[in-house]
This record gives sequence, structure tokens and C-alpha cells, in this order.
Amino acid sequence: FPGDDQSNPLRIIVTHHPLIALVGRSGRAIGKAANSEAVLRHLRRFGFHLALHGHSHEPHFLADLPIEPYGTNSDMPLLQVGAGSLGGGAHEANLFNEIVATRSPSAGKWAIEMTTINLDSEHDRPPLRITLHNPLAGLSNLQPKRVEHDGLAIHLEFEKRLRVIERQLVESVEDEVADIPVRALDSVKETIKENIFSGIETRVGLALKQRLQLNGPVVLANRYIVPDTQVDDQYLHPYGYPETVAAWALILGEILVYPRMFREQDALINYNWLQHTGKYPLIVKMLQELSKNGKYPQRAAQLLSKLEMQQLRNSDLFQDWLPAPVQTRFKSFAAVPIPLKSTLARPRELGVLMVDVVDPDPKEPAAVFTDDRLDMLRTLSHTIDAILTTADKMRQPRGIWHI
Repeated sequence: FPGDDQSNPLRIIVTHHPLIALVGRSGRAIGKAANSEAVLRHLRRFGFHLALHGHSHEPHFLADLPIEPYGTNSDMPLLQVGAGSLGGGAHEANLFNEIVATRSPSAGKWAIEMTTINLDSEHDRPPLRITLHNPLAGLSNLQPKRVEHDGLAIHLEFEKRLRVIERQLVESVEDEVADIPVRALDSVKETIKENIFSGIETRVGLALKQRLQLNGPVVLANRYIVPDTQVDDQYLHPYGYPETVAAWALILGEILVYPRMFREQDALINYNWLQHTGKYPLIVKMLQELSKNGKYPQRAAQLLSKLEMQQLRNSDLFQDWLPAPVQTRFKSFAAVPIPLKSTLARPRELGVLMVDVVDPDPKEPAAVFTDDRLDMLRTLSHTIDAILTTADKMRQPRGIWHI
């Protein structure tokens, strides 16, 4: 503790593996420690300034952008510093870091000066000077503050998390990951559960359009974002296309909320949109086939009849036609299409973000899907679109969203 001030000690965690994945000087990807996201959340909660690690044999400096808990100063992220190596391989330089930490009693902030020393060179790198913004008065003030009723705070946190997701997507591209950027998609799930619907039991799934078998029916099957706990068996079932609510959200490019729209008996579906995009004859053809050879032919025939008579309404899409093997506690949900409706003549259809909730007040089902929350879900729809499109351009495993 510098001087007599003991209210803000410099808090340092030392681990072998890094807590943030990185790319080495040779271009090799260096993975992060297991459960590092949970560790980072606790470190932020308890006001840690520095995360020091080894393993990589490459000195580096990274600024982390973890999910911030409420009630801490989040002007600057936790800083990760990687150690060099004095006993590495034949092609590794003899490097180590010298770190000097000082604290300004007047400003109440720590600063570090880090110099990388190369024993094989007469010239050292210039020192790096960083101010550490993570002042905390003590552990008594570290409990997260509930802000679900503070709209401004929720929006500020939401914008911050969007920047985290953007960075994670960029890092995955730079690392040339071998699969879809799962880390960014996982942050989308956490943003929905911990930020948008904070304090409400929420389940999030990402159902992508695909064929489970060659020449088989088109379905929307969960990939990449899955619930932490399977509460009922029906959740893992793929959503049929085009006979389910999830499918119609994707077809229409609109967010469908159950049971709110179920009560809107007079609202016809957007026939002009179906004709404009050329989807109408395709949907008719698929329903004709399902009414003959589908798993639920009666359901398909009912939709086909009303569709052809131009009498298909929103309420028809929400029929409780599939008996669930286990009764679910998640009575309300929103089906968020990816992408949303656009001006393209023939828009793509990637998948649907499914957000299910346990209603805080059973007498007001779906009341939690406020206009403000739906706007944030629309933003995340564009974000997931960018993630999936980026993965496609990276020539990673794909083909499931081209149908």
C-alpha cells in the first residue's frame, strides 16, 4: 500500500494459462484457461487490476473487455500481461517483463510502467505506461446493483456488451477459428439473459435453417446457443418449416411474440410481403408436400387451406397443436428472425433467435416483451447476422443457412 492509504490495494491474479485467448508473434493461436469467463467476472467484481500469466512464452499486453458487473467502475478493463521465457526453445528469445506499479494518492489510481527486457539484445523496448482505472473503496461495496428498472443503465450496459461481441468477432477472424465464432454467440446469450431480461428466468436458443437429412424436410434446429439447463424435452425438438411459429417469424421477417399476437385475432399475415419476395408459391408447395407426407399432415393442411384463401391470420400460427411430453414453465416467447425484414427482393433466411421466459406475473403473459426489449433483440438479430455471415466468408463449416 503506497503511503498510508490502504483503501485501494493493487490486486493481481497470477495464472499459468492466459485468461484471454491471444495470437502469438508466429501467428499461432494460444488458448485461454478453462472457465475463464467466470473467473474474469469474479475478478472484475472484486476489483482486480492485473492478470499475469505464463504458458505462451511470449510477452504481450492485452486489454480485456469482460462482462461488467453492476456497481464497479468500468472505465478501463482488466489488463492481461504475458510473461516471456528464459528457458524456452532454441528459437525463443530470452525475454522477461519488468513491471513497476505506483499509485497517486490524490487521484486514487494506480499506474504501471512495463518494460520488456531482451537478454539477447542490447536495445530494450521502450516502457509501456498505463493508468489502471478500477478504484474500489473496499469489498463491502462490491455487491452487484440491480438495475432492471433503470432503462438508461440497461441501455448503457447493452451498448457496452455490443462492443464486447464486436471485439470477440474480430478476434475470432484474426485467430482463424475452425468453427463458427461461438464465443461471440455465447456473449449474445449472456447479454439477453443478464442484461435485457435481468432478474427474469430466460432461455435462449439459436435455431438455424437446415436439412437434417439429404433431401429431407427443411427444419430449424438449435445450434451454437443452447440453454444452460434443459428444463423440458420439447426444447431440443427442431422446429418444422413452414408449419411453426419460428418458421413464420423467419418467413415474414418479423418478431412474433406469444401469446400477445395470439389474441390479435383480426391481424392477417403480410400477403404483400410474401408475394413481393416470391416466397408465397414456395410456401404453398412445401405445405402441399407436408399435408401428404409430413409428420403432422392435418396441421399443414389447415395452414395451406387458409393461406390459399388469403385468410391466414397471426392467431392461426400460434395453435397449440403439438402436445409436449413435459409441461414447460416457459409460457411466453419471442421468435426473432435472422435477418429481419429488409428491402431485398429475395432476402436470405438464416435462422431464428428463440427467447423463452418464465412470466414474473402469470396473469400477464408476455408482458416482459416490452417495445424497449424488442428493440434490443432486433439489434442482436443484426449482430448474429453479421457473425454468421462472417463465418460464411471465412469458408468455415456452413451450408445450413443457404436453403
